[in-house]
Amino acid sequence: VACWVNQKMRVRLAEPVLYSLSALLFPSYEIADSVYNTLVEGRKFTEIANSVSQSPALGKYIELGEVNIYQYSQFIRNSITNLSKGKFTKPIKYDDHYIIFERVQSSED
Repeated sequence: VACWVNQKMRVRLAEPVLYSLSALLFPSYEIADSVYNTLVEGRKFTEIANSVSQSPALGKYIELGEVNIYQYSQFIRNSITNLSKGKFTKPIKYDDHYIIFERVQSSED
């Protein structure tokens, strides 16, 4: 059986927006929120990343490197776009996890 679908489509082209990012991924909001509060109190993102790397049940550290922020949903993209270098997002729902992004200084900065 042949089936044809006729559908209008809108294509939006945009220049890539590249940010250097790292992230902490957590299994629950409670853990992510606790870590976020620790960051707000002044603990360094890299210190927490080292702790998380030693306790995988708590979460996961991901060094994303330079990424095009348009690969993320509008909600996540808005959170990342507003970040200054060295700053981090609040916990964001990401699939069945929670993620905190940090905009890192790149080697060119």
